[in-house]
Amino acid sequence: MSLSSWFRDYLYIPLGGNRHGPWRTYFNLFTVFLLCGLWHGAAWTFLLWGVYHGVILAIERAGVSRFLGKLPKILKHIYTLLLVMVGWVIFRAESLPQLGQFLKAMFLGAPGDGASLWQYMDSENMFFMCLGLLLCLPILENSRHFKTQEAESAGPAANSVVIARDTLICALLFFVCTTYVMSGTYNPFIYFRF
Repeated sequence: MSLSSWFRDYLYIPLGGNRHGPWRTYFNLFTVFLLCGLWHGAAWTFLLWGVYHGVILAIERAGVSRFLGKLPKILKHIYTLLLVMVGWVIFRAESLPQLGQFLKAMFLGAPGDGASLWQYMDSENMFFMCLGLLLCLPILENSRHFKTQEAESAGPAANSVVIARDTLICALLFFVCTTYVMSGTYNPFIYFRF
């Protein structure tokens, strides 16, 4: 059972889920994510992480999702990436002051120690920054559309070639990522603090 399934089955549904009106649903979402944050650890950043997700879900359920549904796909994608990045920063920060420094650096481009972002941009980091920017776009979704058209026009043999090509690309990316993780100096498991 996953953590989200456990919280859904043993907390959200027993609290009433979404069966007792909108305000009770918002309260239930907020409570579940607050406790989910506490489950990750007894630190203010984890508590804030839970509050952050609970508030976002409640706001979206209150009607923001209807507005977001009318936006162009690229704006919805940017919105999602922004929320996810901020959520990970909250989760990984070791203290509230460090969280403030990280968010300041992200949005104002001013790291807390006065260092410039370009100071860290050697050719390797530049390559991975560009690759990350490229891969965070909805390329896979668009490529699936083209693959479907390719397969329909070329037949089952071509479909097997497309699957083999995609598998090879994923295996190569996995190998490169694993090599970089293993060659790093110290890469603790993300849950080492719990």
